[in-house]
Amino acid sequence: MKKKLSCPQCGHKYLALYLRAATQCPSCNARVKTDLITIGIFESLVGFPILWLLGTLLRTVLNDATGVLSYALLIVPACVVHWYVLKYFANAKVIH
Repeated sequence: MKKKLSCPQCGHKYLALYLRAATQCPSCNARVKTDLITIGIFESLVGFPILWLLGTLLRTVLNDATGVLSYALLIVPACVVHWYVLKYFANAKVIH
């Protein structure tokens, strides 16, 4: 079952929940807080070594002296993984 990030009070889904840690629901005007900062810190701690190893592997395979091409090729997969992590693990709660 897929979990969607939405307003806990009215169930309205809006994009700002994926982009900001604290927002206001446009439908019911509830102040909503998400745990995006915690998820971002966790992703950085886990993802940086993995991306560094993949970038090093790509530099070797592509014979990329500067590494610009190798790390640029990893931007899109990193964004896709970030989106899925937010989709499945981010939680929202109403602040009073």
